[in-house]
Amino acid sequence: MSIFLTPVMYGISPVVIGLAADELALLPKKEAYFAKRPVPSIASHDAYPRASSDLITKHRYPLMAKQPRLAPGGGTQRTVTVEDFPISSTMAGSVIELEPGGLREMHWHPNADEWQYYLDGVVITRPLI
Repeated sequence: MSIFLTPVMYGISPVVIGLAADELALLPKKEAYFAKRPVPSIASHDAYPRASSDLITKHRYPLMAKQPRLAPGGGTQRTVTVEDFPISSTMAGSVIELEPGGLREMHWHPNADEWQYYLDGVVITRPLI
């Protein structure tokens, strides 16, 4: 299930979100389209750690080879941005592994969508209203 956060944000003061009123007006007014797709196979990408995170090609990035950092709320996070992977100029990626009982920090993306895939475990999500 996907919950589109933008309508929720219209009920929160722009000061709390950190947006000017004119920026808030630029957000989409309706649901974004999400296509349901099968979970990718682990064999479909380079999921095994390497000694170094050098690029294999300019179109693939070995994200799991990155050194994980401690994630707020309990767990680890590996993130790749345009600084690591220049061809991905409009999107960053993260793998977050939460410890049992872990909690992701509250966050939002006022000008972008967020994709989430859960590969294992049980997740409880709640929208902010």
